[in-house]
Amino acid sequence: MLKVQLAIVLAAAVGDSGHVDAVDPAPPNYGGPINVGTSRRNLKASILGERITFHNCDAEEYLASFSGTPYNYVVFYQSLWFFDDEAQIERILHILKDGNGRFATKLLIAEWALQASSKEAWPHVLATLSIANLKMKVMEDGTNVCSPVSPEWFRRFFTREMMEVVEEKLITPPKESREGMWEVGVVLKERYAERIRAAYKDDQRARLAADTMRESAVAAYAQIGGDLENVGTMDIWTGVIRLA
Repeated sequence: MLKVQLAIVLAAAVGDSGHVDAVDPAPPNYGGPINVGTSRRNLKASILGERITFHNCDAEEYLASFSGTPYNYVVFYQSLWFFDDEAQIERILHILKDGNGRFATKLLIAEWALQASSKEAWPHVLATLSIANLKMKVMEDGTNVCSPVSPEWFRRFFTREMMEVVEEKLITPPKESREGMWEVGVVLKERYAERIRAAYKDDQRARLAADTMRESAVAAYAQIGGDLENVGTMDIWTGVIRLA
């Protein structure tokens, strides 16, 4: 699964002789201020357009119908958290493993690391966990943190499935990254606190835990000055996994 931004980077990297199949189930009207559909059309009309084919379907559906030449790489870039649950992530990884190279030689993953190299990014980590916790209770809440698997989760899975991790490393996003600011901004709103109270109105213990998770993110935000412009973005875990 690929964000449009990554499709641009990969299309530039593969050169005139390469091709990128970008798989994304997001509807054309998703996102803003420029939605997914507009971004795809703009990219197809650019000088890189011929190097990219967009597929508006999920990853399992795409691989089930795949019959072409194996790729050099299958790439999941900050997309596995969008999957509905852990079981769906495991299924797609099993499909790739059991393909024994039919789909690609290597799997590349970049996903949020749930850890931070600076105190400015810890509010992002805590806010994300709060959002994920609420998502478990209210799936149709407008957020996309559905399955926040961690680097340790990946290590356990690949060890259990005897899949070789060729390389892994952490990347600290630049200060210009806005992901942390956006998600902390969601948690700070009183409307978000009201959603927690509504979701857990019949479960006092769960509501207390959800409230506390939010409050820990708010406290971390206060410790860096209480200014969204100060909020950093958590680290990113990257892994290279051999498929054949």
